[in-house]
Amino acid sequence: PGALQSDNHALLLPGISLLYKGFGATQVYASSQRGYAPGNARTAGGFPLEPEVGINSQIGIRSTALRGVSVDVAGFYNDLTDTLVNTPVTIDGQDLVINAGNSEAYGIDLGLRVDSAAYTNDVLNWFGEVAYNYTEARFTEGPIDGNDVPEVPNHVAAFTFGVEQDRHWHLSMTVSHFGSFFTDNANTRAVTLADEDLQPIAIGQGDTLEIREPAVIGLVPSY
Repeated sequence: PGALQSDNHALLLPGISLLYKGFGATQVYASSQRGYAPGNARTAGGFPLEPEVGINSQIGIRSTALRGVSVDVAGFYNDLTDTLVNTPVTIDGQDLVINAGNSEAYGIDLGLRVDSAAYTNDVLNWFGEVAYNYTEARFTEGPIDGNDVPEVPNHVAAFTFGVEQDRHWHLSMTVSHFGSFFTDNANTRAVTLADEDLQPIAIGQGDTLEIREPAVIGLVPSY
């Protein structure tokens, strides 16, 4: 309800990437580009939010130089302005978004696969795969300087083991890991009931809670 609101942004998003293939089965790559994410219209702050803009850089290597082994590993660094963050507060079950300030994120991405058929020449290929990400994402200004960016785990991984027959059928099992993460900018560790301003609520026996959608903040454990 209310007057229609709209928002316009024009941004220049340059980027550069490099690929070196002089090592045969091994390639080295690098890139740096300006990235952009528009602000959500459903905001806990004033409309419109500022877009999240950043410089995203990476350098990596991919290789099949070892027989039966393919690997791709890259290090990355992202420098973000006006980081967009989901708040733990909801309205009608929908997230509210804010500009939480500037942040940086850095880490490593790894993909690794090993295939037995490269050694056995069998129609059955037993294989194993690892996909892994390590990320440190932290705010770099204001009262939350040094705090973790919410909803970003340090470790995410998937381990797959399987067998396939000459591209006709495939059977595999994957075990995934998703690391723990904070739900609020203040990095509250204990699971806490909070009001719309994310202030803890103390409820005594027989008390009535007069909040339509209270927030639950705290550290979400890994699984």
